[in-house]
Amino acid sequence: MKTNYQKGIEAENLACEYISRNKFTIIGQRIKNKAGEIDILAKRMLQNEENDYYIFEVKTRKNIDSAKEAVGIHQINRSINAFFLYAQENNIHFEQIYLRAVLVIGKTVQVVDIDTLD
Repeated sequence: MKTNYQKGIEAENLACEYISRNKFTIIGQRIKNKAGEIDILAKRMLQNEENDYYIFEVKTRKNIDSAKEAVGIHQINRSINAFFLYAQENNIHFEQIYLRAVLVIGKTVQVVDIDTLD
């Protein structure tokens, strides 16, 4: 039987595959620092968005509703704070930060804007 950690790693890997197929470049996965953690950090491969970064919070559950409910404000804040520290430490200049939730149910992946979650 898989542990929750193993399930989480598999979900993050599925999320990375999905994100990469949809014109994103993965900058990092499981980025941790004293401010928090970013599950996946990416950039889109569009010229007009070269200074925009995307933070993806990955959640895997048995159904879509419980996956949506698992995205909490505390985790979102930790991801944002982790990005600011990461950007400062790596001399990254950015214009926009976008937050997305990647909901993984089995082998199905759905990406949603965090601000649209109920």
